[in-house]
Amino acid sequence: MADEKETQAAPAAPAFDMNAMADRLAQAAAAGTQQAIERVAARNQQQQQAAEQQRQTQADPVASTILNTVAPLLQKVAVKGDHGRDAAIFYATNPAAAKFSGVIEGRVNELSARNIEVDRHSVWNLIKGEQGLNADGLTFDQALERREAEVKAAREAETIRGSRGGAPAPILRDPTSMSAEELEKAMENVAF
Repeated sequence: MADEKETQAAPAAPAFDMNAMADRLAQAAAAGTQQAIERVAARNQQQQQAAEQQRQTQADPVASTILNTVAPLLQKVAVKGDHGRDAAIFYATNPAAAKFSGVIEGRVNELSARNIEVDRHSVWNLIKGEQGLNADGLTFDQALERREAEVKAAREAETIRGSRGGAPAPILRDPTSMSAEELEKAMENVAF
Protein backbone atom coordinates (compact mmCIF):
# COMPACT_ATOMS: atom_id res chain seq x y z
CA MET A 1 0.00 0.00 0.00
CA ALA A 2 2.83 2.38 0.70
CA ASP A 3 4.12 1.73 -2.84
CA GLU A 4 0.76 2.64 -4.34
CA LYS A 5 0.81 6.08 -2.68
CA GLU A 6 4.33 6.77 -3.88
CA THR A 7 3.59 5.82 -7.48
CA GLN A 8 0.30 7.65 -7.67
CA ALA A 9 0.41 10.58 -10.07
CA ALA A 10 0.02 14.14 -8.81
CA PRO A 11 -3.25 15.84 -9.74
CA ALA A 12 -3.10 17.82 -12.93
CA ALA A 13 -2.62 21.58 -12.67
CA PRO A 14 -5.62 23.64 -13.75
CA ALA A 15 -5.46 24.76 -17.34
CA PHE A 16 -4.00 28.25 -17.82
CA ASP A 17 -5.98 30.45 -20.19
CA MET A 18 -3.49 32.67 -22.01
CA ASN A 19 -6.20 34.54 -23.89
CA ALA A 20 -8.01 35.54 -20.68
CA MET A 21 -4.70 36.74 -19.19
CA ALA A 22 -3.91 38.76 -22.31
CA ASP A 23 -7.39 40.34 -22.19
CA ARG A 24 -6.93 41.31 -18.51
CA LEU A 25 -3.51 42.82 -19.19
CA ALA A 26 -4.91 44.79 -22.12
CA GLN A 27 -7.75 46.12 -19.97
CA ALA A 28 -5.33 47.14 -17.18
CA ALA A 29 -3.04 48.85 -19.70
CA ALA A 30 -5.99 50.73 -21.20
CA ALA A 31 -7.17 51.89 -17.77
CA GLY A 32 -3.65 53.04 -16.82
CA THR A 33 -3.27 54.88 -20.10
CA GLN A 34 -6.64 56.61 -19.60
CA GLN A 35 -5.63 57.73 -16.09
CA ALA A 36 -2.30 59.07 -17.34
CA ILE A 37 -4.05 61.01 -20.11
CA GLU A 38 -6.50 62.51 -17.59
CA ARG A 39 -3.64 63.56 -15.28
CA VAL A 40 -1.76 65.23 -18.13
CA ALA A 41 -4.93 67.03 -19.24
CA ALA A 42 -5.59 68.29 -15.69
CA ARG A 43 -1.97 69.48 -15.35
CA ASN A 44 -2.17 71.28 -18.70
CA GLN A 45 -5.41 72.96 -17.64
CA GLN A 46 -3.82 74.14 -14.35
CA GLN A 47 -0.80 75.50 -16.25
CA GLN A 48 -3.08 77.35 -18.66
CA GLN A 49 -5.02 78.89 -15.76
CA ALA A 50 -1.79 79.99 -14.07
CA ALA A 51 -0.50 81.47 -17.33
CA GLU A 52 -3.79 83.32 -17.86
CA GLN A 53 -3.71 84.72 -14.34
CA GLN A 54 -0.10 85.84 -14.80
CA ARG A 55 -0.99 87.42 -18.16
CA GLN A 56 -3.86 89.33 -16.55
CA THR A 57 -1.62 90.49 -13.71
CA GLN A 58 1.11 91.58 -16.10
CA ALA A 59 -1.44 93.45 -18.16
CA ASP A 60 -1.53 95.89 -15.25
CA PRO A 61 2.13 96.73 -14.48
CA VAL A 62 1.21 98.65 -11.33
CA ALA A 63 -0.68 95.68 -9.90
CA SER A 64 2.16 93.26 -10.66
CA THR A 65 4.71 95.60 -9.06
CA ILE A 66 2.59 96.17 -5.97
CA LEU A 67 1.71 92.50 -5.55
CA ASN A 68 5.33 91.39 -5.84
CA THR A 69 6.44 94.02 -3.32
CA VAL A 70 3.56 94.07 -0.86
CA ALA A 71 2.49 90.40 -0.77
CA PRO A 72 5.47 89.15 1.31
CA LEU A 73 5.05 92.05 3.74
CA LEU A 74 1.33 91.37 4.11
CA GLN A 75 2.10 87.73 4.78
CA LYS A 76 4.57 88.68 7.54
CA VAL A 77 1.97 90.99 9.13
CA ALA A 78 -0.60 88.19 9.04
CA VAL A 79 1.87 85.76 10.66
CA LYS A 80 2.69 88.27 13.42
CA GLY A 81 -1.03 88.77 14.06
CA ASP A 82 -1.47 85.02 14.33
CA HIS A 83 1.46 84.85 16.77
CA GLY A 84 -0.10 87.55 18.95
CA ARG A 85 -3.45 85.80 19.07
CA ASP A 86 -1.73 82.47 19.74
CA ALA A 87 0.24 83.97 22.65
CA ALA A 88 -2.85 85.54 24.22
CA ILE A 89 -4.86 82.32 24.04
CA PHE A 90 -1.97 80.07 25.04
CA TYR A 91 -0.92 81.89 28.20
CA ALA A 92 -4.54 82.39 29.26
CA THR A 93 -5.26 78.67 29.01
CA ASN A 94 -1.87 77.39 30.30
CA PRO A 95 -0.98 79.35 33.45
CA ALA A 96 1.78 76.86 34.36
CA ALA A 97 3.64 77.88 31.19
CA ALA A 98 3.95 81.51 32.31
CA LYS A 99 7.17 80.90 34.27
CA PHE A 100 8.67 79.30 31.14
CA SER A 101 7.51 82.09 28.82
CA GLY A 102 11.07 83.25 28.11
CA VAL A 103 12.09 79.80 26.92
CA ILE A 104 8.89 79.31 24.93
CA GLU A 105 9.10 82.72 23.23
CA GLY A 106 12.79 82.17 22.46
CA ARG A 107 12.01 78.89 20.72
CA VAL A 108 9.05 80.35 18.81
CA ASN A 109 11.14 83.31 17.64
CA GLU A 110 14.07 81.07 16.69
CA LEU A 111 11.82 78.83 14.60
CA SER A 112 10.06 81.81 13.07
CA ALA A 113 13.42 83.23 11.98
CA ARG A 114 13.94 79.96 10.09
CA ASN A 115 10.48 80.36 8.48
CA ILE A 116 9.07 77.49 10.55
CA GLU A 117 5.79 78.63 12.06
CA VAL A 118 4.88 76.60 15.17
CA ASP A 119 2.20 77.26 17.77
CA ARG A 120 3.20 77.80 21.39
CA HIS A 121 1.33 74.74 22.62
CA SER A 122 3.55 72.47 20.51
CA VAL A 123 6.67 74.24 21.78
CA TRP A 124 5.41 73.94 25.38
CA ASN A 125 4.87 70.18 24.93
CA LEU A 126 8.40 69.88 23.51
CA ILE A 127 9.90 71.77 26.48
CA LYS A 128 7.93 69.67 28.98
CA GLY A 129 9.29 66.53 27.35
CA GLU A 130 12.86 67.79 27.27
CA GLN A 131 12.88 68.92 30.90
CA GLY A 132 10.69 66.15 32.34
CA LEU A 133 7.84 68.40 33.47
CA ASN A 134 4.26 67.48 34.22
CA ALA A 135 1.17 69.41 33.08
CA ASP A 136 1.66 71.92 35.93
CA GLY A 137 5.23 72.67 34.84
CA LEU A 138 6.78 70.85 37.79
CA THR A 139 9.49 68.23 37.79
CA PHE A 140 8.78 64.86 39.39
CA ASP A 141 10.63 65.86 42.57
CA GLN A 142 8.77 69.17 42.83
CA ALA A 143 5.43 67.43 42.32
CA LEU A 144 6.32 64.88 45.01
CA GLU A 145 7.27 67.64 47.47
CA ARG A 146 4.04 69.47 46.72
CA ARG A 147 2.04 66.29 47.30
CA GLU A 148 3.79 65.64 50.61
CA ALA A 149 3.08 69.20 51.75
CA GLU A 150 -0.59 68.80 50.84
CA VAL A 151 -0.81 65.51 52.77
CA LYS A 152 0.86 67.12 55.80
CA ALA A 153 -1.54 70.07 55.67
CA ALA A 154 -4.49 67.68 55.43
CA ARG A 155 -3.29 65.70 58.44
CA GLU A 156 -2.89 68.88 60.46
CA ALA A 157 -6.36 69.99 59.43
CA GLU A 158 -7.81 66.73 60.79
CA THR A 159 -7.17 67.82 64.37
CA ILE A 160 -9.28 70.48 66.03
CA ARG A 161 -7.14 73.37 67.07
CA GLY A 162 -8.35 76.17 69.22
CA SER A 163 -6.65 79.18 70.67
CA ARG A 164 -5.35 77.12 73.61
CA GLY A 165 -3.53 74.47 71.66
CA GLY A 166 -6.35 72.19 70.51
CA ALA A 167 -7.92 69.10 72.00
CA PRO A 168 -6.13 67.41 74.86
CA ALA A 169 -4.12 64.39 73.92
CA PRO A 170 -5.48 61.13 75.35
CA ILE A 171 -3.36 59.52 78.05
CA LEU A 172 -2.71 55.89 77.29
CA ARG A 173 -2.00 53.59 80.21
CA ASP A 174 -1.66 49.87 80.51
CA PRO A 175 -4.63 48.50 82.53
CA THR A 176 -2.68 45.48 83.72
CA SER A 177 -0.26 47.70 85.61
CA MET A 178 -3.03 49.70 87.32
CA SER A 179 -4.35 49.02 90.81
CA ALA A 180 -8.05 48.30 91.45
CA GLU A 181 -8.60 51.85 92.76
CA GLU A 182 -6.98 53.39 89.67
CA LEU A 183 -9.14 51.22 87.41
CA GLU A 184 -12.33 52.26 89.24
CA LYS A 185 -11.37 55.93 88.98
CA ALA A 186 -10.56 55.62 85.29
CA MET A 187 -13.93 53.91 84.58
CA GLU A 188 -16.13 56.38 86.52
CA ASN A 189 -17.32 58.50 83.58
CA VAL A 190 -17.13 55.88 80.85
CA ALA A 191 -20.46 54.83 79.33
CA PHE A 192 -20.95 51.38 77.82
